[in-house]
Amino acid sequence: MLIKMISIIVGTNREKSNSMVIAQVYKSSLMSRGVDCQILSLRDLPSDFVWTECYGNRSEEYNQILNQYIVDATKFVFVLPEYHGGFPGVVKSFLDSFSGEIIAGKVAALVGISSGRAGNLRGVDAFANVLAYLKVEVLSDRPKLSDIENILKDGVFSSDEGMDRIEGQIDLLLKN
Repeated sequence: MLIKMISIIVGTNREKSNSMVIAQVYKSSLMSRGVDCQILSLRDLPSDFVWTECYGNRSEEYNQILNQYIVDATKFVFVLPEYHGGFPGVVKSFLDSFSGEIIAGKVAALVGISSGRAGNLRGVDAFANVLAYLKVEVLSDRPKLSDIENILKDGVFSSDEGMDRIEGQIDLLLKN
């Protein structure tokens, strides 16, 4: 598949999230390889999108978001923080807001982050199952970045091992 655009989805709507920092790491790496990419922070969705956009009351603004970040993208990176042993509900609500047909057949890379030791292992696995249901090809390499506060020093990613995992996953994403 010809890579046109990779959308990096920040899987939370929290302000000043660690997920956004990791999304920026992905964006920098992809751009250094000459790959067009863009970041969608779920924080930028309309605050009432669950009530207005999910049930056929689609606004032009929301259509533009979907077209730019989902329809026009050929691949995705989902940055998934751990929320209560899983992934944030806002990212599932986002997926529920559009037909699975517009994402089916595309490729997704998943990265989990957490304050704890497992790097959102359960959340990443559960999200992979949701994407598989939507017929999205999910990469088998899924970095899990644990103890995230200690590898983000003053908002800068400072883990050589974590960066190696991210770079390896990006290599795989660009090959598929």
